[in-house]
Amino acid sequence: MIVIHKFNIILILVIMLSFITGCSSDNVNEKVENEAKKEPMSLEDQIKEMVIKNVGQRNKDKIKINFIEDVIAGEGNKIVNIEAFDSVSKLQYLDYSRDVFQKAFKINGISEVNITWVDELVDVKGNTEELPIMRILLRKDNAQDINWENFDIYNFKIVADQYWEHKSLE
Repeated sequence: MIVIHKFNIILILVIMLSFITGCSSDNVNEKVENEAKKEPMSLEDQIKEMVIKNVGQRNKDKIKINFIEDVIAGEGNKIVNIEAFDSVSKLQYLDYSRDVFQKAFKINGISEVNITWVDELVDVKGNTEELPIMRILLRKDNAQDINWENFDIYNFKIVADQYWEHKSLE
């Protein structure tokens, strides 16, 4: 009687495990099929996702991205203008910028990236306003010469094609 009882428990466990494994493999197959059916991400979605991964979810609705055809670099090349809102330190703006530049220039068709960081500033009368606090422009040919692994982010002032920071960051 005890042997039959143990056998029933083992049988029930084997059936449950095979059911669970079967369900999860169906989910995996379904996920793979859904990924295969997905259309490739647009250039704007790729850039926005990349910026969100660096900045985080908290201000994702305040990210603005637009593209301009780069007539100098030739057909199919885009200039990317990114405007992102965040309230962080100068070090973090520079760090985020490095990550965005490094990843953006790996995407085909991007010839120039202009990042504008926006923050809420308070004037002398106590009024708040969202204003640009840092702007860095980098062209692809310049970015290709940068060793991103060893790059000192404080050198953006020197190596960027254009660099500007609000006096509150000095």
